[in-house]
Amino acid sequence: MTNEEERLLEENYFLKDGFLFPPEVEYRIDFDSLRAIYSFVREWKPKSVLEIGTSHGGSTLTILGALLKNKRPFKFVASELLDDL
Repeated sequence: MTNEEERLLEENYFLKDGFLFPPEVEYRIDFDSLRAIYSFVREWKPKSVLEIGTSHGGSTLTILGALLKNKRPFKFVASELLDDL
């Protein structure tokens, strides 16, 4: 995927949807990557997602936000590898 194609996806989904990152969450991924993740999930409309290493939940909320916006049934499984989170 080219940068231009990614930019168009973000315009068609992330910006049009008006998705807002909840401020009370600690994000361990940069916001450019999170915008791309949201847009990819909206475009490809996966039926299932496996997230390994959820950390503080920033990417989890982004993925779930996109899945819910798709308004299709989905299965989401998340696993944290660290015991102290």
